[in-house]
Amino acid sequence: MGDPKTDMRSAMGSVEPRLSGGNTSVLLKQYELLTEDIRVLMTSNDRLISVGFTILGAAYAFGMKEPSDTVKLALPFFVFSVVFYTLFIYTNVFALGGHKQFIEEQINGGQPPLLFWERVAGKMIFGNIPSIFLIFIYGGFTIFTTWFGIDAFREISKAPLPIICYCTVLGFCIGGLVWSTVRMLRTYGRAYKFSVDFYSAALTSENACDTSSIPASAADAPA
Repeated sequence: MGDPKTDMRSAMGSVEPRLSGGNTSVLLKQYELLTEDIRVLMTSNDRLISVGFTILGAAYAFGMKEPSDTVKLALPFFVFSVVFYTLFIYTNVFALGGHKQFIEEQINGGQPPLLFWERVAGKMIFGNIPSIFLIFIYGGFTIFTTWFGIDAFREISKAPLPIICYCTVLGFCIGGLVWSTVRMLRTYGRAYKFSVDFYSAALTSENACDTSSIPASAADAPA
């Protein structure tokens, strides 16, 4: 998988920053807030994963030791809840990161970069081997628990309609999981592009206001 940030820049072109000295403090403050928000989100996600997988392991052990159809049926949905919440957190992190990179570029102002963490993150995080293996492990574990629930449901009911309904619900969850993952991976570039477009629109509007105040000819100028 290529670097999403490099592909994004080549598609959009470069943005020339126009930063006045009075705005530097505002941008630095926003940069600090974005960094803190990302840190809070990542911390909460780490705690959720730790607690979630601890409960999940205990539930799985209980379901294997003391055959409980309720635990087996509910296990896939618990896994989906943890994974969906993780995707929700990372979608927000990527959105903040995309805007944060734009803020970095504005603060740097075309000079040798002083802030470049988002560029480093793009090289070190996106597409690295541990991340790819984690995706496969989480995906495999989700598929395993899904099959675990389906097998338990088949033991409870031999009627085809309830099994079909149960599998349909799980299918919607898997489809939503894939769709959410694709959207999450595109969030960084979309957030960066939105920041660029919003900034460009603001500059265009400002320039239009400045141009409208200029007299069309000397005769139009006030005496």
